[in-house]
Amino acid sequence: GGGPMMQGKTNLQDFIESIEFVEKLYDFVRIVDPVAKKVSKLEGNNLENTDAICYDFWKEGRSCENCISARALLDEETHIKLEYNGEKLYMITAVPVKFKDKSVVLELLKDVTYNSVLFDVEGKSIDDINNALKTKNALIIQDSLTGVYNRRFVDERLPYEILESFIEKKPLSVIITDIDYFKKVNDAYGHLTGDEAIKVFSEKIKNCLRKDGDWVSRYGGDEFVIFLKNTDLDIAKMIIERIKNSVESTCIHYENHCVQITASFGIVTLNGKNSTLQELMEQADKNLYGAKKGEDNGMVASYF
Repeated sequence: GGGPMMQGKTNLQDFIESIEFVEKLYDFVRIVDPVAKKVSKLEGNNLENTDAICYDFWKEGRSCENCISARALLDEETHIKLEYNGEKLYMITAVPVKFKDKSVVLELLKDVTYNSVLFDVEGKSIDDINNALKTKNALIIQDSLTGVYNRRFVDERLPYEILESFIEKKPLSVIITDIDYFKKVNDAYGHLTGDEAIKVFSEKIKNCLRKDGDWVSRYGGDEFVIFLKNTDLDIAKMIIERIKNSVESTCIHYENHCVQITASFGIVTLNGKNSTLQELMEQADKNLYGAKKGEDNGMVASYF
């Protein structure tokens, strides 16, 4: 999806102060000007570059190859990457923001050195680590079966989306959805057909989303999380209705059979309020449970 480039009127100071309610997710936050290769800071109501060189943190004595913040600025979208500084392994979320007429990048850094699920650094040389990270970074936020985002992307990106919604006082909608009676599909037609159903389902969702800021992520199994930017409840329901119709009119081929699937949706809209990732996901999950019980034709929506 498109990036969360903020409007010029956004006060970056407010943004940084408000990050407190998600700061548990990050070890530290910095503002980077990837063009000047400097760390920026707010001086009064102006954003000034300091003498600190942004890439010094990584202790390689040179500018970063394939700089994540430069890419975030260029693409106008958030990028996530693993980086090693010789001592610790960090997951960086680089978010492009605008302050007055200046474009900079907010870097949210999280120490994941001891998260061996991501990567084990024990006993490896720096070259080995950096080579392995190149491969890892290509896959870190992508689901291998469907090609859409994965759960890690939700956990890293959604707190930022909630934060931006709160600062900008604009709504956002989050949807949890899954295929109805998916186990029966697997049992009747086998796991390959089940995988095909998941791929088709993700494709149908992706094709119904708008390009500017919406995204979909496979959360696990046949469950997906859909994010709709600047989207109120009524618009969210319209978009989900479109996805629902698209999914239900699709045929998944199995031998001579046409396998048809349906899906249920739990929608929650946050209207410029302060919330956490967990609270929002719990509400969407509760709504999905209601939809599964046959309420409102497979779709339950609410404000948070």
